[in-house]
Amino acid sequence: MSTGASVPVGARDRPRSRAVIPGGAGEAPSSSRWAAALARVPLRRLSQIDGRSFRQMRELAGAAHRDAETYQSVSDVQLRAEAYHQRVLWRLGTADNACLVKTHALIAEASRRTLGLVPHVEQHLSGIAMARGAVVEMQTGEGKTLTAAFPAVLAAFRGYPVHVVTSNDYLATRDGDALAPLYASLGLTTGSISEGSEPSARRAAYAADVTYVSNKELAFDFLRDRVTRLQSEAQEFETSADILIPRLGQCIVDEADSVLVDEARTPLILSEGQGQLDLAEGPLEAILEIARGLREGGHFRRLAADQLILTPAAYEQSDPVLLQLDPLLRNARLRRTVLHQALMAIHGLHLNQDYIVVDGSIQIIDEYTGRSMPDRAWSDYLQAFVEIKENCRRTGTRSVLASTTYQKFFRRYEKLCGMTGTAAEVSQELHAVYGLRSCPIPSHRPTRRARYAPAFFRSSEEKWPAVARRATEMRATGRPVLIGVRSVEATLAISQRLAAHDVPHQVLSALNHAAEADIVARAGEAGAVTVATSMGGRGTDIRLSPAAKAAGGLHVIIAEAQDARRIERQLAGRSARQGDPGSFECMLASDEPLLRSLSARFPSQGVNVLGSSAGLWLLRCAQQLVERRHRQARRLLTTYDERYDRMLAFLGKPD
Repeated sequence: MSTGASVPVGARDRPRSRAVIPGGAGEAPSSSRWAAALARVPLRRLSQIDGRSFRQMRELAGAAHRDAETYQSVSDVQLRAEAYHQRVLWRLGTADNACLVKTHALIAEASRRTLGLVPHVEQHLSGIAMARGAVVEMQTGEGKTLTAAFPAVLAAFRGYPVHVVTSNDYLATRDGDALAPLYASLGLTTGSISEGSEPSARRAAYAADVTYVSNKELAFDFLRDRVTRLQSEAQEFETSADILIPRLGQCIVDEADSVLVDEARTPLILSEGQGQLDLAEGPLEAILEIARGLREGGHFRRLAADQLILTPAAYEQSDPVLLQLDPLLRNARLRRTVLHQALMAIHGLHLNQDYIVVDGSIQIIDEYTGRSMPDRAWSDYLQAFVEIKENCRRTGTRSVLASTTYQKFFRRYEKLCGMTGTAAEVSQELHAVYGLRSCPIPSHRPTRRARYAPAFFRSSEEKWPAVARRATEMRATGRPVLIGVRSVEATLAISQRLAAHDVPHQVLSALNHAAEADIVARAGEAGAVTVATSMGGRGTDIRLSPAAKAAGGLHVIIAEAQDARRIERQLAGRSARQGDPGSFECMLASDEPLLRSLSARFPSQGVNVLGSSAGLWLLRCAQQLVERRHRQARRLLTTYDERYDRMLAFLGKPD
């Protein structure tokens, strides 16, 4: 149920020209000729499913779609018996393409009976591609939720524990509950896990045939299991009953580009403890005041929103004072660390953008999902400085128990595949890091999504009233409107403008995530106006009322530039789903947060002088720069992982 760029079938079926390398005396060695021929093949082509395999999968998908009709006359008991027979064949390893077709047909008929949904050929095709270890790129509204059931059932029949990984808890619960009747009709059990799940509930969910879980909950459960195993080895007792995840079998990643790429920039660290900080609160408050006196340009430089570099002038000014605060600060490394973290707390992290305050406690906002993370904390005194800055309750220090990276974790699975609406841009990275080939899937229905001309404003003070007017105009015609922004702060700004225009609206952000299901359910009603952070993006299925469809469908306003155009495509993909009408437009300004974080390269004054067309072009350039930096960070993290494994190779198999 996401957007994606489809590739015409005819383009795939076109025969590929084969390079002819002349033979004869005096020619380059065979390996050199092959290297020269390979160099002429585009890298994206190497990371995609080849045309021959695609045609074979399409034939199998067509056969499964036709065979599903043959099961419509059988009883539920007979259908379940046939499912059991296919399960035995898959478990014995004797299943062939004919069994694949029959199993897909059984799943399709079970879906019709339990969910009232009849899978189309493209869903069968996507399921077959994922069963063969690919990342499929499906258009928005093509039914990714149901599509995941095909490879999940096949893997469960083969005896693999199946983990369907979503980008947040809301989707894990929603999809798991929605498809539970389908799995049950085929003799399979299901479970779902969310942030508040108790350990006993988690074990029961992971013991099921198919488990729906968010990427963060899954990865941290894995780290908890690692700590449990280490403790059992140290104390020489058996802890199998305490293990949460018994086996990493088949993993199906929804929104694969978000989980496997976007969120793979930072390591996952499991910590515990509420001990006292090494530095007392008095010195920490003094350090924060010292950081407040540092000025950009003279004492520090801003490379990006989350990258601040201190200059020698900052150390010269602060060191004499820091040395008098605490004997521990005689350590030069500690002095630089705490000063940099204090600077980040003031200039790098902002209320209602990077975190919110709930009941006197700091809650970090996930930059990818827009959701708050109550059990997460920053390290190296950064959490303490933010708590002092906002006058919040102190949480003390935390000790690291275990850590990993998404690159390292997901490669542990015996089988890995995924689906998304935006795989084309990251297909090479998915292939290089995870060995996953991408497979663009043609859309089932022609899209009816209209794109309005983008608008560019000199400042946000001009942009927000214009966004409110546009929402008012669309609402007057009976169309629902979704306004997408980056932060909680932006939702508050546009909410004030809408209230000034007497426009009834609802806000979806980390401040009211508990009402997410209710807000999404009403967002498709005629004349509804919804303001949302990233919570209203990936995976959000806004169902239109008949009146909203007749008025022209959902209109999406992208009111802030995202770090990548893929994310904007995902937001635009909330409209015109499953053949419905819809439209989207971008309304941006020269002081976008994206440009402010790169002000050294893209000064807003220069953007205003150049005009709207150049401003939009510079925004796209800034997005490319941010994506390049993120890609470099992920590559560096993978390099550290590989280097660490080589260092520990003498101990046996790397952890």
